[in-house]
Amino acid sequence: MKTVILAGGSGDRFWLLSTAQVPKQFLKLFAEKTLLRQTFERLSFKVNIDDIYIVTNKIYEQATYSELPEMPKKNILLEPSKKNTAPACTFASLNFPGDETIFIVPADHHIPDTEKFWQTVEKTQKFVENHEGIITFGISPSRPETGYGYIEIEKQIEQDVFSVKMFREKPNYETAVEYINSRKFFWNSGMFMYKNSYFINQMKKHAPQVIVPFLQQTDIESIYQKLPSML
Repeated sequence: MKTVILAGGSGDRFWLLSTAQVPKQFLKLFAEKTLLRQTFERLSFKVNIDDIYIVTNKIYEQATYSELPEMPKKNILLEPSKKNTAPACTFASLNFPGDETIFIVPADHHIPDTEKFWQTVEKTQKFVENHEGIITFGISPSRPETGYGYIEIEKQIEQDVFSVKMFREKPNYETAVEYINSRKFFWNSGMFMYKNSYFINQMKKHAPQVIVPFLQQTDIESIYQKLPSML
């Protein structure tokens, strides 16, 4: 399994603490280590360092190297501009074989229980080996939060695994209360796992405007000039 840390944050969520020059992944918000460092150590708890990759903006190149000096430099993939999640996942995934399992994680999560985190990851990895699909990780909501996106679930496939009916962006308070009361919604964690060939085929089918520039050119600057910003 290849793990990919998305670390292209722009610094606006935690302004004044974070800025475009020092986005949230470089902040020490919950511990004596930055969020990026915590994410890296959470993954390297089970994954070989050679199998951990980072997608970040080129302006954060030196900061990333300084924060994670043990990372192979070839595993830090630099975007020339910020185009959001779909282009970043596509950029990373095209570096891997089709039969590889890919685990995408944001750089800014605070997850104190690493053992429990990996229990969920390993269960998901087994599911991906036997099922086609892009798996998204939901978090059981503890309050009617208006600052998060939500995942609306449909039928249960197996224990703790559901089909997704729809992704819902940040709701107002009244709608968030309805989500919580229905028991059919989870917070969207922004973590994904998939078999690489399936993801690439789905991008060709549903988002050719994202993947085609990567397939037609090799110059990353030219590619990113053509890409839409897409979640």
